[in-house]
Formats: sequence, structure tokens, C-alpha cells
Amino acid sequence: MRIPFNIPYLSGNESIYVKNAINNLNTTNSASYTDKCRTFIKTKWNFNELFLTNSCSAALEVCALLLDIKPGDEIIVPSYTFTSTANAFIRQGATIVFADTQKNHPGIDENTIESLINEKTKAIIPVHYAGVACDMDEIMKIAEKHDLYVIEDAALAFDGYYRSKPLGGIGHLGCLSFNQTKNLQCEEGGAILINENRFIKKAQNILEKGTNRNEFLTGKVERYEWVEVGSSFLMTELHAAYLYAQLENAEWIKERRVSLWNLYYKSLKILLEKRLLGLPLVPQYAEHNAHTFYIVLDNSKMLTDLKSYMEEKDIQTAVHYSSLDQSIYWKRDHSSSLKNPESLRFNNCLLRLPLYNSMTIEEVDYVTSSLLSYFNI
Repeated sequence: MRIPFNIPYLSGNESIYVKNAINNLNTTNSASYTDKCRTFIKTKWNFNELFLTNSCSAALEVCALLLDIKPGDEIIVPSYTFTSTANAFIRQGATIVFADTQKNHPGIDENTIESLINEKTKAIIPVHYAGVACDMDEIMKIAEKHDLYVIEDAALAFDGYYRSKPLGGIGHLGCLSFNQTKNLQCEEGGAILINENRFIKKAQNILEKGTNRNEFLTGKVERYEWVEVGSSFLMTELHAAYLYAQLENAEWIKERRVSLWNLYYKSLKILLEKRLLGLPLVPQYAEHNAHTFYIVLDNSKMLTDLKSYMEEKDIQTAVHYSSLDQSIYWKRDHSSSLKNPESLRFNNCLLRLPLYNSMTIEEVDYVTSSLLSYFNI
């Protein structure tokens, strides 16, 4: 039985809606799929405002421009995250300051944040790893105390919640991903969530390549012109059509993934109880979206051995990204450091298991029984 790591979900309507979008490109007879997606997401998840972007990376870059990040500004970022979380601010000349992860979860350890803050600190970027919320009350409290911005990197966390609040909608700004590896996907796409109205107009200008074209289209100015630094960040209408087909099935997608996630956890709990590995922790304040199911092993050698063992069983597993403070790019100009030991542990010991909507119960059983056999259980 061959088990791939991921199979992107398709509802069946994607090609129909994309064809409709192509046919509607030169007409004004129907609402755009971009508008349909925005309305759907805002209404269902009760977000203040959002704009679709061509990626979550682009959404993060818009955030950096919105906050007018400059050389000398410091941005607190978890060391265990994807490059885009840092790249968006490095591009503006900012200095990245890495925070460690929690001991029992790859999300940022909020208890380490305050010690990293100084007069140069501008923003905190919590990353909701595997769709599990960080402690946003504590992070927002720290940010308010020190007059800092909070940008939620919710690339993995769309349709996850913190105390009934949708992830991405709690900080000053938030970012989503609709990359093909995500629960809801349109091959490549994202969104920026604007949680405070003061950012809306500037965000529109940045997204329109730095122009006030939105005011022109609504009749507020006679011609549009260059008013901000911006770029080509917007999602295409074809990608929005693809995404709309996914959004229509959002509830089923989450229910299906959660059921598979729960089956994994129930089947592997014995390994946790015997302290043979670690399983994902979901705090009481979090409702996760079942984006990722992972295990945490004792050391890197065991991870390598287990990964090879699973390959022999025709099961594709995956390590995640390397911690940014252990990366080739970072080490070019910085000495390696062990000051983020928990991040380093996840870097060396975290292994992701297959999880996708079309996965069957029999396939999950095969993966879990193979894991149990590795540990002679």
C-alpha cells in the first residue's frame, strides 16, 4: 500500500468556476470570484477586512510595508518557522530576533518574548504551527505594554481558533495561506487580514502596486497615481475561482481532517504513554484545524531511522523546515547558537505523517500499525 505525504483536495467545481472566470473576464454581468471569496471568508469567519493575495509570503510583505518597517527595526520571530515569516521584514532592512518555541509545542514561547524587547523592537510575529493557536491573550498583553504591533502568521491555521476567535483575526494584522499543501488551497494564494480600520486604505494602495487605483474605480479621484511603495501582490481572478470551490466545502474539509487527526492520536497514544515519542499538544484555549499530524522523537538518529523504515513500508513522511537560526543563510553572518534549545529539538526530532482529505481509515491504520511495529508494539 503506497501512502503519499499529501494529495491536494479538489471538490470537482474548481475547473467549472475557473472556466466561468475566464468567460467573465470581459463582462460585468456577475460578481467576481475575488469578491465572492472575500465576502464568504469575512462572513463565515467574522473577519474585519481582508484582501486576497498571490501568497501568504506576499501578505507578510504587505504587512511589513503597512507598518513602515525600516533598517534598525527589530522584529521578534519564532526560530522554528518558514522563511517567509522573516524574509518579509529582512527585505525592509529589519533585524530579526529569534524567540524559542514552547517545550511541548512548536509555537512561540510567550514567556521568552519580553526579554527580547528593547527600544528598537517594532513587532511580534506569532506563528500558529500546525493550526494550533499560540497564547494570543498573553502576546497581545505584552504588545500593548510595549506599544508593539502583532502580525499573526496563520499560514497553517486557517479555520483554527483561539478562545472562539478565528486565528489571524486577533493581532493588528494577520496572514493566511492557500498554497496547495494547506487545508483549503488554490495551488498558490493567500490573504492579508486587516483587523484595524486605520490600515485599510494604505493596504489597498500597496496592493494596487502603490497607486490609489481603488479610489479611481470608486469615483473619488479623476485619475490614479503613485502614492505608496507597493507591488503586484493581488490574487488573480482565476485563482479566486479555484479557491471559491474549496471554500464551499470548508466545513466538510475540516470535519474530515479532524476525524483523521483524531484517529491518528487515538491509535498512537500508547506510544506517548510509554514515553516512546511525543504527540501534538492542543491547549484548552485552542481549536485546531487538523492541518498537520506530527510525532516528536528522542533524537535525530531515531528520526532518520524511522523515516527510512516508513519508506520501506511505502509510506511517505516529511521533516519540516529547518529552524531559521540553524539555516545556511543565517549562519553566513551569524554564529550558530543554542540559545533556542526547544526550537533546535523540533528541528532535529519532528516528523510529519501523511494527512489529506482523501485518505482512508484503512490508510491511517496502515501508517499507525507500521509505527507501532517499529516500536515493537
